[in-house]
Amino acid sequence: MKITLQYIVFAFIQILFIPFAVLGLILCAYKEFIVSKKLGVSVTAGGAIKPRWFLHYFGTRLDEATIKFVKALPTDSHFGFLGIFGAALIANRICGFKPSFTKIPEPGMETFTDFVIT
Repeated sequence: MKITLQYIVFAFIQILFIPFAVLGLILCAYKEFIVSKKLGVSVTAGGAIKPRWFLHYFGTRLDEATIKFVKALPTDSHFGFLGIFGAALIANRICGFKPSFTKIPEPGMETFTDFVIT
């Protein structure tokens, strides 16, 4: 029942936050496709650092260095990430909602999709 309530809270907040999510997607896409091409910089570093950003903001693994890095990285948008994941972050603070990609699996239970965070 608790998980169902968490998803209901998240869904309600996500509906309200659709404009912020769209703006966040625009900011992220602009930096990843336009700015990176203009600077001749690969977006690979940003792709590898995003899971650590998620873990920090969802309280799974505190990592201030990653946040500073993302804010300084010209090919990623910290505010874009906040826009995209704002509803999930608020639901996390209200009722403990955690998307599956913000959980570290138990040792021995890792999968291919968990390799960056583990």
